[in-house]
Amino acid sequence: AQAERAVNAVLQGMSTGLKKERSLSLSGFGTFEVRARKGRLLINPRTGAPMKVRPGKRVAFRAGKALKGLL
Repeated sequence: AQAERAVNAVLQGMSTGLKKERSLSLSGFGTFEVRARKGRLLINPRTGAPMKVRPGKRVAFRAGKALKGLL
């Protein structure tokens, strides 16, 4: 239960940081950043009908040097 509370607190802090600062860097691990995504037109594979996807934001992760070295 304590571990779950700790993980939830870290994730909440990360979410808040990304919302305010638009990027979050964890030394030795990597960087999370918010990026804008353009709207686009896709095809539904089941029906073949075109679908519009609205523009939005997404979180991107770039691995740090230490993490890349482990892989």
